[in-house]
Amino acid sequence: MSTNGTRVALYSCYFGDVEPFNPGALGPGSEDGVDRFVFTDCPDLSEADLNGAILRTLPEGPHDPKVLSRIPKLCPHKVLPRDYDWYIYVDNRARLNRSVASALELIKGQFADAPVGRYFFAHQAPRDAYRELRIAYRKGFITEAEYLATRELFETNGFPKGQPLFVNTCMIQRGTDAALDAFNDTWLALFTDVCGRDQPILPYALHATGYPARVLACGLADIVDWPVFNFKQRRNWRQAKAKAAAQGA
Repeated sequence: MSTNGTRVALYSCYFGDVEPFNPGALGPGSEDGVDRFVFTDCPDLSEADLNGAILRTLPEGPHDPKVLSRIPKLCPHKVLPRDYDWYIYVDNRARLNRSVASALELIKGQFADAPVGRYFFAHQAPRDAYRELRIAYRKGFITEAEYLATRELFETNGFPKGQPLFVNTCMIQRGTDAALDAFNDTWLALFTDVCGRDQPILPYALHATGYPARVLACGLADIVDWPVFNFKQRRNWRQAKAKAAAQGA
């Protein structure tokens, strides 16, 4: 199966060196019509690690690794050429489990015309953005100030409860246009300035902009395997890095 002349940017992000780099995120290797990219602040990744993917570094500048990782993830138009037909993001903790061409066939089987825009994977958990926000706060993923500011934003702007969540481990976008760029920019601005969790802020971004939520019939597991390493493995990685740094000091 090939992409039949369709040009695809398949990409992942690796920032902050907080977990092992996963060379399998972008699949086993090359595919006709597919350009593979890794965005990172770690320019010393080896050719073996990249497995043919193109290395793109983003300097820290005013942003920390958490924000830097979201620039490509949420706004591919800021960092990739605009002439790709599709943009597919795969998280570093996931592994593409099928060809890009077959993944696109799943989407086209549901959306025959496949209009320009984002295509979302439904979240299976029975909770909405408000509850997800509370969980993020209780787990320490966001500060109390972020929690209160985001909840106030939701309530002040009439964001209704019960709006579904989406999974952002893999994200698929068809092309780009002004409306899509504006939605992506809004999502990134909310993440950067209000709430440092892209999942609970996404349904609000859709509500605030009126952007359509095209929900895929296929599940995340139909496209990627996740997680390839768990939170304990990430914690052990960080502890080992910290120990090595202390010993080398």
